[in-house]
Amino acid sequence: LFQRLGEPASEASLWHQLGRVFQKLQQWDKAEQHYRESARIEEESGNIVGAAQAWSALATINESNSKPEVAELWYQKAIEVFRTDGQALHGATTISNLANLLQIQPGRLAEARQLGEEALSICKTLAPGVAEIWNTYDILGQIADREAEVSSEDHLKTARQAESREYRRLARDFKRNFAGTRRELKKYGHLIFATVAACEGQDDACKAVFKHQQAMSQEGGTEWQAMARVLDRILAGEREETALCGGLSSTLAMLIETILQGIADPATLNDLMPEAT
Repeated sequence: LFQRLGEPASEASLWHQLGRVFQKLQQWDKAEQHYRESARIEEESGNIVGAAQAWSALATINESNSKPEVAELWYQKAIEVFRTDGQALHGATTISNLANLLQIQPGRLAEARQLGEEALSICKTLAPGVAEIWNTYDILGQIADREAEVSSEDHLKTARQAESREYRRLARDFKRNFAGTRRELKKYGHLIFATVAACEGQDDACKAVFKHQQAMSQEGGTEWQAMARVLDRILAGEREETALCGGLSSTLAMLIETILQGIADPATLNDLMPEAT
């Protein structure tokens, strides 16, 4: 319809949305086809920022499809536009994504750190919730961890480990203070309540937590696998928040904090209870 009406902006937007649909379905070739068409229309229409948004999306699907070299090229192309056009939010997100990509590439930790710090400096000019600044702190924490692992000097290793802890603490603080975090936690309500009940010795809850852990270990990736191990430590009686949250993303750290609060005082979970139907 928009093609017949001659409305390229609306057509490009829908191509982009279709790209997102196929991306969620992990149909990478179709997602790339739709993002490319969106980028082509935006560029031909003179909307270079819209084209850059599509290029950034092309980067993410190539990264997800284990094509880091291609992803990097798309990220760089998009970043050049965002920097030139002063697109702070898009720029911060895309630069942060590139930092995350480069941190796992051999010999590129220094570049990843520089990009992460650039993204953080941009995020600090924006509202924390809009910029989702905790994601950038998480990435910088991961970079510092990797730098500590490869460091041959004890004082540098210690410094990077301390830096990582501070970045992760800041990530948790910002994530905790974001108004939408409690709403986000609600979708994990079954896991939260089951873990608290399991710590009280309820057999059915223990079985439920075990099923959650199986799913985390089999389908959740490395972060959720780490989360499954942390749940074992909680079930074994460990309660030291900082130690349990160490190495976890801010989102998973919020889950752990909420579970620990629920164990200490179940009333803190009242707003996470499912609504009566």
